[in-house]
Parts: sequence; structure tokens; C-alpha cells
Amino acid sequence: MDTAGCIEVLEKAEYGIMGSVDSDNLPHATPLSFIWHRGAVWFHCAPQGQKIENMQYQPRVCFTVAQDIKAVYERDFTTLYKSVVIYGDAECIEAEDEKREVLQLLCLKHLPQHMEHFEQALKAMPRTAVYKITPVYMTGKHKRV
Repeated sequence: MDTAGCIEVLEKAEYGIMGSVDSDNLPHATPLSFIWHRGAVWFHCAPQGQKIENMQYQPRVCFTVAQDIKAVYERDFTTLYKSVVIYGDAECIEAEDEKREVLQLLCLKHLPQHMEHFEQALKAMPRTAVYKITPVYMTGKHKRV
């Protein structure tokens, strides 16, 4: 799949899974709601926890999404799908204006019908971390009948 196809999948996918490693090099997979914005994956989370510790230890992470998954029988058993895998570097975003922008875009993506509550929800911003995964390498696959 070319870059444009990968971006289309990333823009449409609702959720993804980020892979990281801890200080013992044990893998850890975390499901995330995210946005694809300005050529990167952005997500929010609590400012502490396993994935935060892992990203502090090793900021190089893997992020994957899959969509349009459907098991079919066409002369054989198979599964149709589109998927993207990104290898990149995660960084915590500190700038308040950038955090606000990302949180607003996340809300617009996942709960657009409740945007009238966005300003109230921003009171939780001091307890919210925002991260950006800048791709170093991105690849995509798909299977169609």
C-alpha cells in the first residue's frame, strides 16, 4: 500500500494499538484512541502508568491500526482487511495550545455531538498527557477479493 493509502486508513481508523517495551525489554501493547494530524499519530492518556514509563525508557514505539476486516469465502477461506504499521518516536507534548488543539480534534473525531461540553472538559487538562508519535517508517497492507 502506498503512503496515500496508509494515510487514508489512519484517518478513518477509530482506534490503534501502540507497542512499547519496558526496562526489562518486555513488550507491552496498549489500545488507544488517536488522531492522524500533521503527519503524526497523537493520543491522550493519564500522565502516569506503564506506557508512560515505557516511552520514557524507550521512546521508539510501534503503532498499528486495522480496519474493514471481514472473513469471507471466495474459493477459499480468507480475511479482507486494511492495516498500517508505524515505527516512530513518541514524545510528550508540553505546549498548552498544542495539547488543547489535539484534545479538541480527538473530541471532534470521537464525540462530535458533544462539543458543547469541550470547554468544561478542559478543566482536566492538567491531569492529561498528550503524546505525538512521529513516524520513522510506515507500511501498509490490504487484501481485497
